[in-house]
Amino acid sequence: MLKKLTFFILTFLTSQVLAQYKTDVLVLGASASGTATAIQAARSGVKVILVEPNNFSIGAIAPSMDVPAFNFGIWKEWKDAYTKKLDSLQTDPRIALEGIVSKVNNLRYFKETQVVNIVKKGKSWEVSIQKNGSKIEKIKADVLVDAFFDAQQSPVLKAGIIKLNDGHIKTICKYTPIEREKPYEQVLKLYRSSGATGYGKDSTMLHYFPMGVFISAELDNLLFVSPQAGLIGWQADDFKNIATWVNIGQLAGALAAYGPFFDVPTAKANVRTTQNEVFVYKGLLYPVLDVNPTEYAWAAVQKIIATDMMKHDFVKGKFNPDEHVKPEDIKTILSELHPRSRIWFIENPIQELTLKDAVSLISFITGREIYDMNRELSSNWKMKYELASDFKPENYVTKKEMTIILDTYLNPYSIGVNMQGIFIK
Repeated sequence: MLKKLTFFILTFLTSQVLAQYKTDVLVLGASASGTATAIQAARSGVKVILVEPNNFSIGAIAPSMDVPAFNFGIWKEWKDAYTKKLDSLQTDPRIALEGIVSKVNNLRYFKETQVVNIVKKGKSWEVSIQKNGSKIEKIKADVLVDAFFDAQQSPVLKAGIIKLNDGHIKTICKYTPIEREKPYEQVLKLYRSSGATGYGKDSTMLHYFPMGVFISAELDNLLFVSPQAGLIGWQADDFKNIATWVNIGQLAGALAAYGPFFDVPTAKANVRTTQNEVFVYKGLLYPVLDVNPTEYAWAAVQKIIATDMMKHDFVKGKFNPDEHVKPEDIKTILSELHPRSRIWFIENPIQELTLKDAVSLISFITGREIYDMNRELSSNWKMKYELASDFKPENYVTKKEMTIILDTYLNPYSIGVNMQGIFIK
């Protein structure tokens, strides 16, 4: 009798909690941002599980793909896949996105799966799930991502693990309208730690997103890629753009993968390494409208904005690549990162930089021979750098040209920054 009772109890317990899943990143909610997060995290080399309570991704209604967008990264991949299927029976963009998901290694997608409970155990998360009304199963994860747009549906918030303050969680950084409009006037230089960009409610509003905006300041290894993140002071429609949320998700995926990959808390992720991961998978950091993404200067411009070497109009998306460079444009930041340059600026009181001046300045900082630099630049000017002008030392140097020179010889992007955008020297 005792043996039968013991067998019955063991059978009952086994039927209640049978499967135990272990993953690096667990994404709750197959929204646009959640799905992009899962795709990018898996591509960045960690194991990912994506959980969705319904039997469809994105939502009950097929989303419009005709939105103002920067066609990069996962968004471009999704849009291209959808466009290829327009002349077939599969005209629903959600089908195209799920087709991408199905081909990503290290990514498991659980539909019709309810989150029953969430517990933080030491450094890990333990989430109980129920698939389509069946037995309770558990997932252990290093990083948890909440991608539910409706706060009332958020499993993390419903579990009471973390509380909202005026509709938002407490994050390690905040992105506010003043950060967008006057980023250079703020104490924290959050734009240096940007990892995603996109449009707002229409083509007149441009956004950049510092990665710390999505990281919980209260619990390690918890990200919110939803309006509940640190997006403070905005109207609900200011982020009403599905392409922008896909870009945000791509950033969040690279960020979520960093912690398990390098065995550190998400809040301590290396900003430059995470930004580079976005670059590797053809994403972008900043909203630049006046530099063609197909030209050589594009990547250099993205990186140089991250270093503060050249100013960018974040509101209008204008880098103004053909403007002449003045010493005051670069003096402050160069003096901070390369104190030796202060001597050069004192000895060369000029109003605008010529190519000769630019080479002289870089030579003074690095110790490179001027003759060698002139020879290299002259050789690469048109063929490699794809610049329309002639390399003539007496010409005034433009922002685009100076960006390439700075990126080539100083590589300021290699100097790290923290989540608040402060240089790490």
